[in-house]
Amino acid sequence: PLLAVLVLVMEMMGLGSLIAEEVATGTLKALLITPLTVPGLFTGKAVVGILLAFVQAALLMALTGNLVWEPVLILTTLLLGGLVVTGLAFLIAAASRGMMTVMAWSMFVIIIMMIPSYGVVFPGALTSWSRVIPSYYMFDTIHQVVNFGASWGAVGSNLLILLGMGVAFMAAGIVVMDRKLR
Repeated sequence: PLLAVLVLVMEMMGLGSLIAEEVATGTLKALLITPLTVPGLFTGKAVVGILLAFVQAALLMALTGNLVWEPVLILTTLLLGGLVVTGLAFLIAAASRGMMTVMAWSMFVIIIMMIPSYGVVFPGALTSWSRVIPSYYMFDTIHQVVNFGASWGAVGSNLLILLGMGVAFMAAGIVVMDRKLR
């Protein structure tokens, strides 16, 4: 299950690099000459980014046999995790000057996002501050479901937090990119 979350987090770097390249080559500005708006453009990119991240993580979970317990709950967690990392990719790409800046910030964010995995591997190693890291809620939910058979009621608050963080990162990325492109 930890590898599935890692796949989600790594997708952030790829999507952020793609967006930075489109900004550098002028593709995004060319698209905005059409009636397409920045929110519309990024809604389309978000759908594709979330699906790419989600499908890869879901396939990994299925191939490793971890979709046996509460598959809909695990898939929902992965989908919300895809929303979070896509929102982070938008924010990183919007705030970056070029592809190398995206790579540097993405590596920094990936390292931070992987910190909560130590709580699964080494129980008791994390303190309460790790709950500010968005991936904590992905790791915790998947860990609780796969290893302890948790149900929707036990991890519902984690899912709501993931949804809120994903929407917040997505909105912030769209606002920053809109200002950058105009």
